[in-house]
Amino acid sequence: RFDAVLDACAGHGNKAWVLAHEVGAEGTADAADLHALKLRALERSFGPAVQRPKTFVVDWQNGRGAVPADYDRVLVDAPCSGTGTLRRRPEIALRRTEEDVTRLAELQLAILRNAATCVKDGGRIVYAVCSVLREEAEAVVEAAIAAGAADGAKLVPEPCDSPVIQALFGPTSAFRLLPHVHGTDGYFAASLRVLRPAAAPASPEKTTD
Repeated sequence: RFDAVLDACAGHGNKAWVLAHEVGAEGTADAADLHALKLRALERSFGPAVQRPKTFVVDWQNGRGAVPADYDRVLVDAPCSGTGTLRRRPEIALRRTEEDVTRLAELQLAILRNAATCVKDGGRIVYAVCSVLREEAEAVVEAAIAAGAADGAKLVPEPCDSPVIQALFGPTSAFRLLPHVHGTDGYFAASLRVLRPAAAPASPEKTTD
């Protein structure tokens, strides 16, 4: 069970709304985004039946801003090239360049490492993109694991605990949805456990006789 969750790249709030329903009245599902206008629209979309989230305007490239550091789970649905949606949006192929992908991968890594600082010790962060490119998927996760969270916490692959994902892919920490296989847009997602080293015990004070 998880009680406190954060949608770190909430946009207009579709995922935050689903998360709020999942945690129920006793939990909290908050939302963060770079754009204040999107967050205001998100707040208006929550009716009386769902607890309205706390919202945070934050630029994840530069830290976590005012976002608390005690969430059980954080979702990072990061900005990406959108190549997983080419079936519906073929014009993307004409707009995206190799330089775009490189820039986006750097942004994704920064968001993931900074958002991980908001997860409590032992909690989980989920990274997702609607991209089929390795540079935005496995490569970003591998770089985040190698570097750790921005506050020094370790990021360790953790098998997804969703029964739906387990039924489709088995006990895996990362998976892909592909249009020609699953009939969906192309997605990649990875689940990581956040582990912080235990604080060293305080040394006893020396006394003098």
